[in-house]
Amino acid sequence: MVSQMSERDKYILMIGAVIAVFILFAHFVVLPSISRYNNIRDRVKNHEAIMANLGLSDSAQAERELARLVKAVPTFAPPLNEDQQRQIFQEKFYEQLRSCRIQVTNPPQFQAQVRAHPDKTLGLNILRLKCRGTCRFRDAMNLLALLYENPYLYAVEEMHLICGERNRDEIDLTLVVTTLCQMRGSGL
Repeated sequence: MVSQMSERDKYILMIGAVIAVFILFAHFVVLPSISRYNNIRDRVKNHEAIMANLGLSDSAQAERELARLVKAVPTFAPPLNEDQQRQIFQEKFYEQLRSCRIQVTNPPQFQAQVRAHPDKTLGLNILRLKCRGTCRFRDAMNLLALLYENPYLYAVEEMHLICGERNRDEIDLTLVVTTLCQMRGSGL
């Protein structure tokens, strides 16, 4: 049957086969590659936008956003050994009490028992500091807001406010705050 075809028919058949191979190549190789390239390009653009929003780019807007985030996120200092952590946390806590005009009725006391952090893999203990004092309500709220600027604070566990019997503006404050310290023998 091929011998009955003219040269022109053979030529057209050859061109048709080349075009069919080209179409199959384009459909199964080129178009998926272009689609994959477009997807990767879109993902890169999205990640660049996310980085710009997080302040990881060089734009002025990104720098302002980073400054806003730094103000909003509480500060943190890595935990030290138990003795050092007790001292620096207590000093910073005293400083915050004084700045908020809290009259301490009995000095802040660390509770004798040091608890292990619930996540044992961290190698951390929790120190609890209890404080009692008198103040005005707004001073107690100022202290609560200011506490999260303490880089050694882990949590505010308890806060009790009781109005004074004689002076309703005076409030008795009981506050329990915690800090983290390294477990003895852990090398953080």
